[in-house]
Amino acid sequence: MNECTIILLGATGDLAKRKLIPALCTLINAKRLTRFILVGVAFEDVTVDELKALDLPIYKYKLGSKGPVECDMFAEKHGMRWKS
Repeated sequence: MNECTIILLGATGDLAKRKLIPALCTLINAKRLTRFILVGVAFEDVTVDELKALDLPIYKYKLGSKGPVECDMFAEKHGMRWKS
């Protein structure tokens, strides 16, 4: 997939946690989604620390057999920036 921006409405919700974010992780792991911007929008006001504490799958992304990668390492690898 070419460069793109993905806007995830309801980023802190159940659908995002169970289906949408794991699907993004699958695309990333298969190298089908390599250069992207992910914008998460949520109804609730959350701080950056609260967002990191939500235990969303993207924050424990697995790189093959290397095991889980912490939130900040994933963010650094993919150029993610946190903003509340």
